[in-house]
Amino acid sequence: VDGLGLNREELSKNPILDFFEVRDLNNEPSLPYDDACFDAVTCALSCQYLQQPEAVFADIARVVKPGGVVCMSFSNRMFPSKATYAWRQRSEGERTHLVADYFRSSGAFDEPEITDLSTPAHFLSYWSASLLGIQLTGDPFYAVVARRTNV
Repeated sequence: VDGLGLNREELSKNPILDFFEVRDLNNEPSLPYDDACFDAVTCALSCQYLQQPEAVFADIARVVKPGGVVCMSFSNRMFPSKATYAWRQRSEGERTHLVADYFRSSGAFDEPEITDLSTPAHFLSYWSASLLGIQLTGDPFYAVVARRTNV
């Protein structure tokens, strides 16, 4: 299992990783791996910060084996000062479609599948919220998954 990220300390403390590299994909939107070397690629809670998402998704397509799976997951949380304008200006549902468009832009993936994995708010939270006149949605979490085409 390989890891790529911005924080050397966090990466070095991850016992699952066999290898890691510190890399800012906004400065260098390429992955330090051979062609078609992974069966699966995951990216958690980072898509909203990619300034060159089309280039990154094209390189993800390069490193994933034909038939391999890529999963991009995210919530509604972000650092607004770091998230891209395209991300900040969209609703949660629109963001899932934006990520699906990133997959499509590479021309290397089957049609992406959008999944809402959000958990509902607790019943008492709903009750309290209704008394206060606010709406709760629980813990939002989304995944956009696509399979590399068999080219």
